[in-house]
Amino acid sequence: MLQKFITLQQSQQKRINLLLNYLFIVYAFTLPMAFDTEKIIFKLIIILYLFSGNLKEKLLFSLKNRIFQAMLLFISLYTIWIFGSEHKDLAIEKIKIFTHYIFLFPIYITSIREDFKEKILNGFLFAIFTSEIISYTMLFNMKFSFIHYTGFGANVPFFYTYSQYVLLLSLSLGLVLYKILSQQLTKISYVLYSVFFIVSTINIFILDSKLGYGLYLLSILTVLLYLARLNISKTKIIILSITIIISYIVAFNFSHTFSGRIHKILSDINIAYKEHIFKGSTGKRLAWNMYGFKVYLQHPLFGVGTFDHIDLVVKELEPIQPKPVKYETDLLIFNNKTMPVMTTLHNEYLDHLIQFGPFGLFVLFYLFYTIYKAPATSPSFKLLKYLLLINIILYSFVNYFFVLTQLAKIFFFLIALTIPTFKAKES
Repeated sequence: MLQKFITLQQSQQKRINLLLNYLFIVYAFTLPMAFDTEKIIFKLIIILYLFSGNLKEKLLFSLKNRIFQAMLLFISLYTIWIFGSEHKDLAIEKIKIFTHYIFLFPIYITSIREDFKEKILNGFLFAIFTSEIISYTMLFNMKFSFIHYTGFGANVPFFYTYSQYVLLLSLSLGLVLYKILSQQLTKISYVLYSVFFIVSTINIFILDSKLGYGLYLLSILTVLLYLARLNISKTKIIILSITIIISYIVAFNFSHTFSGRIHKILSDINIAYKEHIFKGSTGKRLAWNMYGFKVYLQHPLFGVGTFDHIDLVVKELEPIQPKPVKYETDLLIFNNKTMPVMTTLHNEYLDHLIQFGPFGLFVLFYLFYTIYKAPATSPSFKLLKYLLLINIILYSFVNYFFVLTQLAKIFFFLIALTIPTFKAKES
């Protein structure tokens, strides 16, 4: 009788785990597109997870995972340095944001089955392809009432900035290129992936994001170098490399938008250093970096505390010197006299250095290092891991990442796909 009960319970748990993985396919599709739907899907995942069995073993498995340990160290850093902070309310709010994705990671790595990982990744890629179609319709001023647009910009359908959107786009293009060059695809799949790659590449140069040009090039180079190591046809790699170089040359010489943005970057940098006037997004970032580093030098060992750095950088930027520092009125936006709305210097490394000192940078790089060292379950998922790391490391030099719940959630969800999960290890 007891044996029958145990067998029945195990059978139910298997059905629950199967249903969980089908839900993860839907979840992967909604993550970059339908934020409200994604939250509903994940609530269902949590409910099923509680009935999936082996919760104690899953908890122990998660606590032994090096990436999760590094994530706990990351949030502990922010929590410990909050003592003595002058902006505790803001610091606590941001720590809450971290919990929205850090404590989801154990559910990912103890629920996702190995045989579902490719399906889940395809669900994510299909979402990006769908968003690309919607992005093109937006260029022609076509909007549909059944789509909930949350993006910012002329043709960004679902993310709040161009930079966030091109980050996911360049990552996806790297994966698609790998599939085209290295995997045996059906004719239909080959055509669809090729169309996706060409259409999305064009959109990279249409989108109003200078960062996108660099992320795209970095993703393509990463894939080509990875394929070269796998002894994939050198002819394909050389032809594609030449094509990419020619594409950039053609874009610079014949696209006024592309060449104009490159000239604007160089002009903003030149004006910032020569005239001390910080214009545009490039100039603002230069100002935050220059004066942010001055603040760090005043507190070189242990930093200034969790989220106290913005207020100090603001004071450095105030025009109180004999020769005032000039900056545009929107360089720093204030909610009131003491609490700036801006909670980041658009540079994760400088943010951590000023707040926590060298130890803050160590914790950040340790997180990246544990991800890099984690074993991958296949060559394609190893490449995914590299693409995620390289894109985020570059992105973090000129933008904020960890306070963006949705973007960070996608990053750690995809990382979970690349490493051995609880089921894979147990089997």
